[in-house]
Amino acid sequence: MNLPINESQMSSRGSRELGYALMRDQQSNGTPYQLVISDIDRGFEKGQNGLTLLRGLRDKGYKTCLIFYTLSSQPKPEGAFGLTRYRGDLLNLVFDVLEREYVPSAAQRGGRR
Repeated sequence: MNLPINESQMSSRGSRELGYALMRDQQSNGTPYQLVISDIDRGFEKGQNGLTLLRGLRDKGYKTCLIFYTLSSQPKPEGAFGLTRYRGDLLNLVFDVLEREYVPSAAQRGGRR
C-alpha cells in the first residue's frame, strides 16, 4: 500500500507540479496511488484549488479516486469520488475506495460469496 500524499504538504514543498511528479513516479513504479484526499477550498482561491487539482489529475490521465473533505456545503464535483463535511462519511468513503480496489468482485471470485 502506498504512503498518502498530503495536499497541504505538496503545496508547502513547492507546487501542484510536485504532486503530479509524485503521482507519475508511483505510476511508473507500478504502484499508482488509489486515493487522494483534499480540501476543495484550500489556499487562496476559495473553491478553485481543489477543482484545479481534480481537472489536472484527469487531464493527465490519472484515474485516482479523489475525495474532498471540506467545510463548505456544495455538490460533489463531476469526476470526484466523493465530497463530505463529516469525518464519519469521510471514513466510509475511504472504505468504499478500499473495497472497490482490494475486494474481488463476485465475477473475480468465480461467482461465489
